[in-house]
Amino acid sequence: MSKYVDSDLLSRSMIMNSHLELERKKQEELGVEVSEQMVDNSLLADRGREVMQRSLTRWLRGAFSLLPEEMISELRDFLMTDEILADVAFHIGLREIILSEEYPPLAATLSKCLEALVGALDSSQPDRAAQRVTDIIASQLHGKEVQEICTKSLINPMNVLTKILTN
Repeated sequence: MSKYVDSDLLSRSMIMNSHLELERKKQEELGVEVSEQMVDNSLLADRGREVMQRSLTRWLRGAFSLLPEEMISELRDFLMTDEILADVAFHIGLREIILSEEYPPLAATLSKCLEALVGALDSSQPDRAAQRVTDIIASQLHGKEVQEICTKSLINPMNVLTKILTN
């Protein structure tokens, strides 16, 4: 396992497909051979999303051990919304380094780049990637009420209470 994150993967984590398409069009217009070496962040984002889901689920089960699985899933899904992830991405400074057609980047773009960044970190330091997800993303629950987030699960509060008491 490497001590450092591969700089190529870090760079790739900030490259959106819209930027690549724009670059390819520019190369075609200039009559330059179109480079196929540039790769967007899609695969890294998929990997990062999986790491986030696993890490958040594990942390939520530990932090809220009495909650039923449906509420754990709802909390995880809340933490993985584009709005939450985009807010985190903005506050760690990703907005200014994303290569995308639009500026300022949309919430979905910020979210995808954060996922790709986690995927890049996971490629060389999986334990550190999981810890960063827990530290940065799970902390977004601070000051929030679980019952306000888990509205779907609480449609039948008696069922939830039964599961909590069983646990």
